[in-house]
Amino acid sequence: MRFFLLFSLLFILSSCNLWKVEEKQESAVVNERAARYITIFPSDLEPHLKTKLENASILKRLEVRPPLTPFALEKRAEKDVKELTETLETLGYFDGKVHFEIKKEEDLYVIYFSITPGPLYTFSGFEIHYNGPLPPHMIRLDELNLSLKKGDAVNLEKAQDLGRKIAKYWRTKGYPFAKALDMKGVKNEHERTILVIFNISLGPKGTFGSTKVEGLTHLDERFVLNRLDYKEGDLYDEKRVDSSRKALLETGLFNEVTLTPKESSDEKTPLLIHLKEGPARSIGGGAKYETSYGVSGRIFWRHDNLLGKGESLETKLTLGRRKNEAKLAFSKPDFILKRQTLYSALSLTEEKNRPYHSKSAKVAGGLSYDATPFLQFSYGLDYEVSRIKRNGIRTRSNLLGVPLILDYDSTNSLLNPVEGLKCRIKTNPYRGKYIGHNGFWLNEIFASTYFHPKIQTIEEADNIFVLATWGKVGVIYGQENVQFIPPNKRFYSGGGNSVRGYGYQLLGPLDSNATPIGGLSVLEFGTEARFPLSEKVGAAAFIEAGSVGLQRIPKLNSSNLLWSGGIGIRYFTGIGPIRFDISVPFKRRRDPSSSKGKKIDAPFQFYISVGQAF
Repeated sequence: MRFFLLFSLLFILSSCNLWKVEEKQESAVVNERAARYITIFPSDLEPHLKTKLENASILKRLEVRPPLTPFALEKRAEKDVKELTETLETLGYFDGKVHFEIKKEEDLYVIYFSITPGPLYTFSGFEIHYNGPLPPHMIRLDELNLSLKKGDAVNLEKAQDLGRKIAKYWRTKGYPFAKALDMKGVKNEHERTILVIFNISLGPKGTFGSTKVEGLTHLDERFVLNRLDYKEGDLYDEKRVDSSRKALLETGLFNEVTLTPKESSDEKTPLLIHLKEGPARSIGGGAKYETSYGVSGRIFWRHDNLLGKGESLETKLTLGRRKNEAKLAFSKPDFILKRQTLYSALSLTEEKNRPYHSKSAKVAGGLSYDATPFLQFSYGLDYEVSRIKRNGIRTRSNLLGVPLILDYDSTNSLLNPVEGLKCRIKTNPYRGKYIGHNGFWLNEIFASTYFHPKIQTIEEADNIFVLATWGKVGVIYGQENVQFIPPNKRFYSGGGNSVRGYGYQLLGPLDSNATPIGGLSVLEFGTEARFPLSEKVGAAAFIEAGSVGLQRIPKLNSSNLLWSGGIGIRYFTGIGPIRFDISVPFKRRRDPSSSKGKKIDAPFQFYISVGQAF
């Protein structure tokens, strides 16, 4: 019996192998019989136009799957003529001509395209026609910050996108079902222009009605309703629908979120929210590299919706040459008040920086309140015990802090903002002991802004031209001498998220051992131009400066305000941009402890990370 089973198994396996061999042989015969070919486009076409045409070409896309006969190849080429002609018209070349010729060269067919684009048409203007009742007021296109204007080269794809934006405008003004109908064009062959007419259907005007939630399995529905940015009876505004969807996605609890208005018999528009909950448990991590301290990384494990109302339990481990940290954190949303979150955390941290080495234990807790989708207040208590070693001298600090934080963030993205404002104001009075002195008061302000030209819209791509600026100011009150502030609470400057041309915490006053002292104040600022090179690759050029002061006002003379500049490459992924930066200090300082005039500052700093620098 065993022999029979073994024989049967060997027979089945050999049959599978024979079948695979036969399949490969048959595939080889098909490939041998196929009308293999290559497609050649004219070399004198403008590079941008040539790329568009090649991307639209059926022949180009299917070169790896040749047809079986020359007749089928010719039919494919005839379809390509139609596709390429339509692409030319979409790009404003309405008088373009496309022809092809097929030649047999040895065992390969070569398809030569002859393409004459003709003159490029421009937009002579735009008109909006309404299908049905007229709106309460007329709008001008220049009010909508759109990407096209009179005199621009014709691009019908952008024109259709413009029509959709006009409809979206009305959906933010109380018309939940406004939509763009077929777009029309009036062609003037003499002047080679196109007048575009947008047909817009407004539909009935309405207010927000009731909200129905479906798809929940473990989460309390009240958690979802508390994230909504609209109230029943408010005038319908799609911006509020979008911000509600964003708030739900940012919780990290859902893989899918859709909010859909439904038609009704009265002016109230009910909304259907369809949700798909994500896995309750997740694990992840990240890594970065900088010249000063090499590679560092972090991993985390998180349990979301721990008790069914959006609670989160997270453990995080950070490892690197300059910092090791283990952290346990818990948060409970909608604590007592809607959109108020209770948070608590316990952390053990070891830092090995050039200014100091420290080991700390910290426990923290408090509340954060989302006043608006952009504005958040946080307040609480934290207690920290640290053992610090600096230049061989060991000290200890025991500090009780009362942090108060105000966050404003109107940017469109966490990892790649292209517009908006980000601002954080943090104040933390500390009480406790450090080398016999009681307490101090730490204050910081950080702000960054992002601009892109009005002719562009963020819907077009994440990789567009952006001018980003940032600045930071910090000051410590309560002690006149920086020596009475624990080294791990002083201000430092330099590094990947600071002035990038200088090493981590290295910009600022140094002692006789060339060790950074830290300061009672800090001033940093910079600007960065980000621009696309291709669809997935971008570049950046930046200049930054910083000063750390031993007094409450940092000195801004040439010896204290240090500048750096650099360039970078951004590779855009589905997660966010991967950043490669190289920066050089404009002034390399000498080591006071070196008789040979050794430089303290490296000739350049190199960084790799995920997300923009700020």
